[in-house]
Amino acid sequence: MITPKMLRYAVGVALLILLLAGCGGAPSAPTTAPTLIPPTDAPLSPTATAMPAPTAAAEGELQPLSAAECSGLADSMAQTLGMPYEIAQAPFDDHVNQKTGTGCQITITGTGLDFESVQVVLNGLRRTIQTQGWYEDFRYGGGGPTGELTGFRQAKKICRLLVGWEPSEDVECPADQPIFMCDVPPEKQIYSVVLNCVQDTGVAAAQSDLEPMRIQFAPGAISAHAEGSLDVGGADRYVLSVAAGQEMTLNLSPTLAGQPAEMSTIVTIWGADGSLLSSGYIDAAGWTTGFPSAQDYYIDVVSAAPGQIAYSMEVIVPPAPDISEGAAVMPRQVPPEFQPIMQALVLSGVPPMLPPEFPTGEGLPPVHPYVYLADDGEYDISLDFGADCQGAGACHHGSLAGKQVDSDEPVSTQHFEFDAERAKMVTLTRGIAGYFIESQCGANCDDAKVFWIYDGFQYMVGLKGGEQSAVLDLANAAIENSIQ
Repeated sequence: MITPKMLRYAVGVALLILLLAGCGGAPSAPTTAPTLIPPTDAPLSPTATAMPAPTAAAEGELQPLSAAECSGLADSMAQTLGMPYEIAQAPFDDHVNQKTGTGCQITITGTGLDFESVQVVLNGLRRTIQTQGWYEDFRYGGGGPTGELTGFRQAKKICRLLVGWEPSEDVECPADQPIFMCDVPPEKQIYSVVLNCVQDTGVAAAQSDLEPMRIQFAPGAISAHAEGSLDVGGADRYVLSVAAGQEMTLNLSPTLAGQPAEMSTIVTIWGADGSLLSSGYIDAAGWTTGFPSAQDYYIDVVSAAPGQIAYSMEVIVPPAPDISEGAAVMPRQVPPEFQPIMQALVLSGVPPMLPPEFPTGEGLPPVHPYVYLADDGEYDISLDFGADCQGAGACHHGSLAGKQVDSDEPVSTQHFEFDAERAKMVTLTRGIAGYFIESQCGANCDDAKVFWIYDGFQYMVGLKGGEQSAVLDLANAAIENSIQ
């Protein structure tokens, strides 16, 4: 249940957003059709409370999502957080487009024992919402030391997400000090997660009805161009076919009244299989993304400007490199979860060593590689349970690293320390010398690690709280799977 204190907190954050954000005009449908420029040859579920039926029609242009859409979002949030939810109707004030109305509001509450942090909760829900076809609209964003607010759009629909906590009523924090200086134990941190969603009945055209325009490349060319213009809230959709492992650079130049228009255009890239690659503002040239699988990918260009914008877009897709050609070290079998990042690892300059699989405990999900770094002769990776973990201790499983070295003894990487005083010599498969460092445990256990050097490159694998035998087995599997 939302307490009066929680409501004061939410209102405070919302007022902060109103002060920080600019205002825009009402959305309308696009009036000018985009033009594809011919390419050239130049290099180119928990328990829920149902939403009560309203006794009267909600006022304003902003109306609640349908009961089915709202329940679908609520179920996804509950599955992500593992907590029950409540649904009700609540006022919605769109300060960006200066509209008001009533939204479908989903509320989940708990304590710091239920939620690791505001950022972890926000990241988890951000991915959950985006995978359902929503793109993030940062004009609705803001926050403070104990909470964050962001927004999402999908065609004529808008959602605002608030994640925050406050001390329980029995916690006394000094009034003359900021809240982050107050020592509040997790069980006294009262969390409130609120998603309020509306559909704008004043917007006539839905982006779901957009007819995609196929991007074609001339023989031998690696780039293509398109131009168009959009009114506020208008959108164009493009589609192109790519191979697995290819990368795309998207250069977009929007203008408003003949002048460069910053923070005016949101681009969403998603696959025909429903996978979301990226979503956000793009104004500067050089936004690059990789394609994990061969299929059609869609590019939505959406106006977030207060007036009509014109844009010019360049799409550059070079051929996928043959990452195995001439390599003395290259995994024969690449674990499925590593397929999307293989090109980044190879382009770091370190030939990766990977085992054919990463075994986990019974009932646990597959590991997800979170790339801390993959550049300039080094890669550092956290092996996590879930894409939103990002190396956090509670969902961390292990680690991988590779680094170009000019010494015979291991060194620390940017994210993983080599403690020479605690290291003990071991012999790995093929007679390779290894350096094992056992795990240390306090409130949490760190990774037990083994380092080794092969052909001028240092490698490391680690398992959180792992036994020496398990860590060495993983290292040996990586060596046998990778040395040609």
